[in-house]
Amino acid sequence: MMSYSYPGNVRELENVMKRAKATAGGGRVEEGDIDFEEDLQVDVDEQSVAETLFREMVEEGKSFWEVVHKPFLKRELNRREVKEIIELGLRRAGISYKRLQILFNAGDDKKNYKKFVDFLRNFDLQLKAGFNLPESSESSTFGEIRNLENSSKMFIFLLLYR
Repeated sequence: MMSYSYPGNVRELENVMKRAKATAGGGRVEEGDIDFEEDLQVDVDEQSVAETLFREMVEEGKSFWEVVHKPFLKRELNRREVKEIIELGLRRAGISYKRLQILFNAGDDKKNYKKFVDFLRNFDLQLKAGFNLPESSESSTFGEIRNLENSSKMFIFLLLYR
């Protein structure tokens, strides 16, 4: 097990080990009880970690600080997963970090907004200006902005979402 180059995160590994324990019938887990390939395939077929955590915040009302921030600092979530969560949120929030803060139950005041944005900035988790939204979720304003030159887009984006 120590020589296996595990591609998942800590939560996925924890689930693999839980399944192995159940397979072992509650006794000692042996090498044959662990099937990384099969267990990983199950995770791929299911909802991604990012989608699951996104739903916990948006649909169940859980806080960003508990669902994303704390696990990320404990290295239970990686940067790619957090960026995917942020992208899902920005698509729903219309590319507004202020609305994203509220959507993710991270508070709704200036102090929490600063804390939220500082966290994203300090860990390089903010998406680059001009990331592509699907046509169906764009407002006409964003469609018009997409047609401008990149430097103009950046200027307008910064003006609208400071």
